[in-house]
Amino acid sequence: MKETINAAETNEAKRAMDGILARSDKSALRMMTKEDCALIVRWRNKPSVREWYIYREPFTLEGEEAYYEREVKTGHVIHLMVLDLTDGYKPVGCSVFNRMEPDKNQMEGGIFLGEDSVKGKGIGSDAYRLATRWVFAHWPMPEAQGDPSMISHVATKNIASIRMTENVGFRYEKTLKDVRCTDGTLMDMVQIVLRKSFLADE
Repeated sequence: MKETINAAETNEAKRAMDGILARSDKSALRMMTKEDCALIVRWRNKPSVREWYIYREPFTLEGEEAYYEREVKTGHVIHLMVLDLTDGYKPVGCSVFNRMEPDKNQMEGGIFLGEDSVKGKGIGSDAYRLATRWVFAHWPMPEAQGDPSMISHVATKNIASIRMTENVGFRYEKTLKDVRCTDGTLMDMVQIVLRKSFLADE
């Protein structure tokens, strides 16, 4: 039985490796597929994840599959799956990027981890560093319009996420007061920015 389980885990890791876009010692990235929708719905409906988002309505499988077809499959959004390399390429979260305006040199990005098993491993900052660098390299923005940049919005009370984005290279830009969430709750957020020029010395 143990040999059968190990063989299954090995096969799953091999399947995961086939679509790897970037990796480090801790984490790896691959594109979202339609088969990931149910997992993402489970993650986004966890109170510990949903509380940090402006959109707080329950996710549904039907809605997530429609989003995949409309936004991800068409390339309007880059939706990356975060894999934990210390746990057999297990999917543990997502990093998502979209352009602020068509043909502009700024995009919005973010990351969330849906599995409690990754707490304390440093997977979040490691994967977000991989994701931001990969997107800068593979989703070109018109530099003629200025320094290409990514922005993220993080709740001011989410200290762990703010520190994580700072470790990735984001810098404070401004505070947004009383942002209204879909459930009517007001939440202060910081807007932070990562410019391509910040990475010149890497």
